Amino acid sequence: MIRFRALLLLPLVLVLLLLLMTRPPLAGSDDVSLTMNSDRPIATCEDLDIRFGDDDGRLPMVRDEVTLTATAGSVGTLRADLGHSQGMTVLAEDRKDYGVNVCLAAASRDPGKAQALLGRIHVSFEAGRVAIEGPGNSSRWLAYVIARVPRSSAVDLSTETGPIEVRDLEGSVVVKATNGPLSLDSCSGTVKATSLNGPIAVAGSGGEHLLRTENGPISIALHGTRWSSGSLDARSDNGPLSLVLPADYRSGVRVDMSEHSPFVCKGSVCAEARKTWSEGRKSLELGESRPQVHLATINGPVVISRPGDDEEDGGV
Repeated sequence: MIRFRALLLLPLVLVLLLLLMTRPPLAGSDDVSLTMNSDRPIATCEDLDIRFGDDDGRLPMVRDEVTLTATAGSVGTLRADLGHSQGMTVLAEDRKDYGVNVCLAAASRDPGKAQALLGRIHVSFEAGRVAIEGPGNSSRWLAYVIARVPRSSAVDLSTETGPIEVRDLEGSVVVKATNGPLSLDSCSGTVKATSLNGPIAVAGSGGEHLLRTENGPISIALHGTRWSSGSLDARSDNGPLSLVLPADYRSGVRVDMSEHSPFVCKGSVCAEARKTWSEGRKSLELGESRPQVHLATINGPVVISRPGDDEEDGGV
């Protein structure tokens, strides 16, 4: 299967386990591996470590890269509907045009067949929509999109099992996933992220965020001392929540959970927390009385910690 290193660490409680957020397979084959460097954003195709093969050895692989551009006036909203064999990173930059690189790879025991398979992957970028057509989910191929866009852009993206990552966007972000993971880093505009089974990871300090997932985990890392604008509203039904916030964080934070949700505060984070344990529900508030950050889970476990907290002292 395709494996990914974590963008954010999601600690799970009461099972003595730190769950590393992993991204599920892109392609239908069970012997494809794609690893992303977790220390920096995906910026080029060289940042993708792609391997086809199994325990008996790697298969011969061929790679290619397609570069497409568009002017800002020709793109109202950047759109992409990603299939099983596709993933995407969006990097917002100080620029006026759109640059799209599509990283392609295919493999076969016969190098000639691998090259032929690669040639059957078709990429287009028209009227703001990135489209990829490939030879089928059972074939050994994948495509990964790296899009560079103006900071105030709007994006509307969906995925089945592949990852979507958006960074530094100040405009509108709409991302949807069935099983694939969603990662949003420093997006300060309006954000709507929904996932049926996959994880959602958010790191930032402002914006109007609405996050919803069923069965999947939500991981939030707050930066700075305040949520600078708008609000963050995150809810997971049956999935775990992870919240990391600095020691001097001032904006109001509220976490709601079910009565039987496992709950741990790590380090010194809960020393000044206001806790309400009532029949059927538990809640915890930090910072100012009016919450700008609201997290909730039904049945899922909750972990709250400071950046760099490694020990579960001060647990509740």
